[in-house]
Amino acid sequence: MPAIWEGWREKWDRTEAKWIRELKKFFQSQQDDVIQKLKTKKGIMKIMPDEVLFERAFYDELIISIAKPLLIEAFSEGIEATGELSSAFSVTDPLAIQWIRERGGTKIKGINTTTLQRLRETLAEGISKGESIPKLIDRVGEVFKEAKGRRAEAIARTETLEAFRNGQILTWEKVGYKMIEWWTAEDERVCPECMPRHGQKYPLDGIPERHVNCRCALIAIVEE
Repeated sequence: MPAIWEGWREKWDRTEAKWIRELKKFFQSQQDDVIQKLKTKKGIMKIMPDEVLFERAFYDELIISIAKPLLIEAFSEGIEATGELSSAFSVTDPLAIQWIRERGGTKIKGINTTTLQRLRETLAEGISKGESIPKLIDRVGEVFKEAKGRRAEAIARTETLEAFRNGQILTWEKVGYKMIEWWTAEDERVCPECMPRHGQKYPLDGIPERHVNCRCALIAIVEE
């Protein structure tokens, strides 16, 4: 299993890197947008946080356009990872299209929900304290420093592996497989939540939900 996991990880790493590059540009655009609006304000007492936030609808459409090709890429690699079974399923299958549409819709737009919430909270705090515009701009910078760092990495890993694993799962379901075995990376980074799942068997329709940043792999069980 370690050799297989390493082979898959190479694919994950490539797609994750693409996600991170795109997310950094995406978050930078939002940061520039908010800072530009803040700079047009004259007095902090008249500022309401929502007045300087980025336009939700525009960035929802933008993140969807970024996510879709990356989800398709990882989903396709998941299908390919099933080996000879991959000929039974493809990203053009209605089930695949539905999964990609749903994942690339509400779930992906949640990225903006989180960013807006954090911006509202920190700006409201700064305004209540009477902080200057430069201080408020610093607060915005801190929100996006995390977004372009740890958040971007967590989003990239989570979305890459969810698409990859669901490419596998839907392929296995298509050919009639019923069970999978859960495999961790078997290293020091395995979390307490996933550690006891290593080697455990689960029905395809009852696989435990994966947490953010989960690196675990799923292996189909061939029933004799």
